[in-house]
Amino acid sequence: MLEIDCLTVRYGPITAVRDLSLGVKSGEAVALLGPNGAGKSSTLLAIMGLAAGMGRIAFDGRNLTGLSTEDRVRLGIALVPEGRRVFANLTVAENLTLGGALLSGRAARDAATDQVFVLFPKLAERRAQVAGTLSGGEQQMLAIGRALMAGPRLLILDEPSLGLAPLIVAQIFDRIAALKASGLTLLIVEQNATQALRVADRAFVLANGQIALAGNAADLLATGNLAAAYLGA
Repeated sequence: MLEIDCLTVRYGPITAVRDLSLGVKSGEAVALLGPNGAGKSSTLLAIMGLAAGMGRIAFDGRNLTGLSTEDRVRLGIALVPEGRRVFANLTVAENLTLGGALLSGRAARDAATDQVFVLFPKLAERRAQVAGTLSGGEQQMLAIGRALMAGPRLLILDEPSLGLAPLIVAQIFDRIAALKASGLTLLIVEQNATQALRVADRAFVLANGQIALAGNAADLLATGNLAAAYLGA
């Protein structure tokens, strides 16, 4: 579904990603792991058209070069950004409505909202609450729900466990596992290697903008020195 071939992302004299190649098959979950500064988020931004990159990125065989972020969302790619970035002054329902802005018609938006509320019942309870007053875990649920409102076929999650208590992290990854079980294709950037590898089929470990290690998630999870060697955790 997603093909990245020889991607390089630079910010001035700094090369964040160097000749990166990887793929994500339809229906699978792929984890992109590595320490801060490894190039993970830059890779995601390039996929979404939010960072300029050299190389080829294709979705369902279509080259994404030159397409706007909105066009990429229309094709079926959605990003849950690092740090959640909910619209703090808007309600839960209003955040979700904005997430479904590209859907055609009220009925489609209502159906998408109902699906989000099934996945995250807590959001249904908080639908009239201003997003900025939600807990961190609830804001992460809202960020995921907002992305799902676009009806993506590929959902990209950037550090979904960031800043959350362990119990909440477990709850969030339980819902991510449910999305995978539903058939949704996932690309997950995460520093919590254990949680990411438990839900992923395959994983790539980045170091200094390049792939340092790749393989089946179960095999990498069984590698006792993975976290210490690459993730510092």
